[in-house]
Amino acid sequence: MKTIFLIRHGEAAASWDDNPDPELSDGGYQQAKSLVGVFSTTTVSHIYSSPMLRAQQTAKPLALARNLSISVDDAFREIPTPVNIPVEKRVAWLKRCADRSWQEMDSALSAWRERIIARFQELPDNTAVFTHFMVMNAVFGFLQGSTRLVAYQPSHCSVLTLGWRNGRWCIVDAGRQAPSPVL
Repeated sequence: MKTIFLIRHGEAAASWDDNPDPELSDGGYQQAKSLVGVFSTTTVSHIYSSPMLRAQQTAKPLALARNLSISVDDAFREIPTPVNIPVEKRVAWLKRCADRSWQEMDSALSAWRERIIARFQELPDNTAVFTHFMVMNAVFGFLQGSTRLVAYQPSHCSVLTLGWRNGRWCIVDAGRQAPSPVL
């Protein structure tokens, strides 16, 4: 029985269309610290993070508490926006995409999703991955058989628990959900 935890980063200090790589807000730091308690009775042997600052900062308290290093993995990076979309228009772009299916998206986004799905399946048991809303949606949707880009709405520091059971991946616990202010 293999278990993987996908954790959405804490609240960012700036919106996605103001800063391409913001740090955590004060509230986001508190959310990150609270994860130490959330995982107090759970085995975590490995910690991976998106290269984005807010994900690494969210991972840090748990890594320190467990005396584990953080392995940065580009596969768990935030959804890439097309190069012709300026930073200040990223939220509008994502809103337009939210109700669409993966089949309607360009090949770059499909490749991004496939890379995430392949990578999470390779991770060792008891791994915590600190990542982003859309990364979690890519995995959640895949496991649920949903073709929609946005299949669920994890809140900040929500933990999506995945398990290898009976020869297949399944969702053990979807974690906390809340409507996204972006969507």
